[in-house]
Amino acid sequence: MTFKLHRIVCNTHAWQKPSPGRFHAPGVGGNPQKQGFGLEDWNFNLGMADADGWIYGFTQARWGRVQGAGPVNVMMATYEAGRWSAVGCYLAAERVDGTQIPQDIRHRRANDIRQMAPDHWDQTLVPSEIIMNSANYLRSKCTNIRHFPKPVPLPPSLSPKLARYSTSYNLAESDFYGILDVAFADGAQDGDPDFDPSWPEGRIFYATHRRRERNPAVVQAFKASLASFACSCCGFDFRAAYGELGNNYIEAHHTIVVSDMPPGHETKLADLIAVCANCHRMIHRQLPMLTQQQIRQRLGLSQADHAPLPRWTSPLPQG
Repeated sequence: MTFKLHRIVCNTHAWQKPSPGRFHAPGVGGNPQKQGFGLEDWNFNLGMADADGWIYGFTQARWGRVQGAGPVNVMMATYEAGRWSAVGCYLAAERVDGTQIPQDIRHRRANDIRQMAPDHWDQTLVPSEIIMNSANYLRSKCTNIRHFPKPVPLPPSLSPKLARYSTSYNLAESDFYGILDVAFADGAQDGDPDFDPSWPEGRIFYATHRRRERNPAVVQAFKASLASFACSCCGFDFRAAYGELGNNYIEAHHTIVVSDMPPGHETKLADLIAVCANCHRMIHRQLPMLTQQQIRQRLGLSQADHAPLPRWTSPLPQG
């Protein structure tokens, strides 16, 4: 598998639709007026999937021999004020020509442009046919697209010296998944202590960026109901190792990927497992993420070895 870093244009709508500034910015407005907006503007709009679940994205990188014989993992990043920041990625992406994009997707994107275009813009120059006039498209299944909750600043060791749109930069596999680890680490363990007995999750909201929100109350309830704080994968016990400092400490892992949750999804305690930090990182080390049993097998443990204690003391905590 090949791992790449591609620069994409910044977008104030989290790559759900074109930014209004694209119509006015000096040196930018003229080009879209001639060639359309079929660039990065919809890269993370999962509502633009075709009937088979493919999302068609874009980067300006010259692929060359990048594609090879198999799919490519593409990390997408912006470059502003001298800093690279990863904003999302396509896993197992395929290179495609714009002509392969279904006509209904073209029309929907064209309508996005027409609805937000200023009055002085010549809309006759934005037919849907030219929106897809490019060979720099890639596609990936909805389930293989990750839009980061917030941008991840890249360290100097991973930041290309030249901020080119046209260059396809190489990434090591460990660095690619390391960025993913950082992107989804924040807010996964603790949060607001206020208890919500229904635990609605997966709600989509918009701020500066688009993300799916986890309800921290379910994590609090899960930890409060644990009969043992030992790792359910390897058996490590923080209290046994660190004494009072490690008392009642453990991380909670959601076995259902949050991006797979429909709006209104209600998480159950059985959907979480107690894991130590090491096992938690290894679970998310690859995609699709590893299961509890797969981690145990990699540690040479059978199902009977170091069997975890019951994960909760009651079926559901009462409000």
